[in-house]
Amino acid sequence: MKTATWILFLAIIIILSYFLLNQGKPIGTLIDNDEITITYPQDLQNVNGIIKVEGMANEKFKSIEVKINLNEWQRAEGVKNWVYTLDTINLKNGLNIIYARGNDGINYSKIKAVRINIKN
Repeated sequence: MKTATWILFLAIIIILSYFLLNQGKPIGTLIDNDEITITYPQDLQNVNGIIKVEGMANEKFKSIEVKINLNEWQRAEGVKNWVYTLDTINLKNGLNIIYARGNDGINYSKIKAVRINIKN
């Protein structure tokens, strides 16, 4: 085979591999796109009183759930731009962990977490 043919062959293989690894999403779509994020508070941020835990999520989810430390999962308001009201007075001072996950009605997303430092 000539060099140009080999280059074309390798280019096709690379493009097909990328397409298959990217689960059929068009080229240019990030392979590792986060399905859910916590945008506030930031990791290790100092907080006190009543705060709004905020985040963003993929629209495929029907609900977003948040939990603090080892407590039960609670439903947040909204999906694409979600919010959860947290009263830190009910938590111990010091390091606490906020977890968030999406629910599409059948499955859950990967869990995201941030650590907060409560100073009431």
